Formats: sequence, structure tokens, C-alpha cells
Amino acid sequence: MKFFTCLLLLIGVMVSQAYCWGFDFYSKANYKGKHQTFYSNQGKNDCFNLSKQMTDAKVGSFKWCTARFSDCSVTLHDGLGCTGKKLGATGANAKWNKPKTSAAGSKVKSFRVQGCKWKIDQSKDC
Repeated sequence: MKFFTCLLLLIGVMVSQAYCWGFDFYSKANYKGKHQTFYSNQGKNDCFNLSKQMTDAKVGSFKWCTARFSDCSVTLHDGLGCTGKKLGATGANAKWNKPKTSAAGSKVKSFRVQGCKWKIDQSKDC
């Protein structure tokens, strides 16, 4: 009985640590400098603003990943609240690593996550 209790507890901890999507922004190329992380373990679809500290420094690189079969996609915007010019996008279930952003890409101020449908596969496969 103790074995099964421990096993269930371990599984619960592992599942709670998994996430549906994650986005890391860096102020310098090659994933260096100031860093800001966003993630959701519930597959939240919404618009997210980067901090003033990050937008003042400009985005030098970023990493986006999503769990397999979550159907999440993302768009980048040059205005707060996902307004302004759309700077880039990726389709569902895609990883998107950019070790050096373009001049336009460095002006990211917000991003929108959409289409997420959190499914059975809760592995952290980024």
C-alpha cells in the first residue's frame, strides 16, 4: 500500500512540473543577457506583455516551445497588448529558437498564444 501511495505522489509531482508551452526572451544574442520567461502548464491562450526592462533592452534572442499535441501557436507583436505590427508567427506544435533576432524582431513587446488544447501527453519535450 505504501508503494502505491508513493507512486501516485511521484506521478502527481511529475505531472504538475510539466508544461504546455514556454517562451524565453533574452536581451542579447545567443540566449544571453537579461532574461524573461513565460510559461503555462494549463495551455493558457492569451496576450502577454514583455516587461519594460526587457523591451527597453530590446530582444536579442528567444526560444519558444510547446508540448507535443498541445496545438499551441504564437505570434509576436511590436506593440503592447498584441497591437501594432505582427513581427512573426509559428504554427501549432512547433519549436522556434532564434539565436539572433533581426532589427524588427528586437522590437517585440508582446506575444499572443492561441489554439492550445492541452491533451493527454504532458511530457516536457522542449
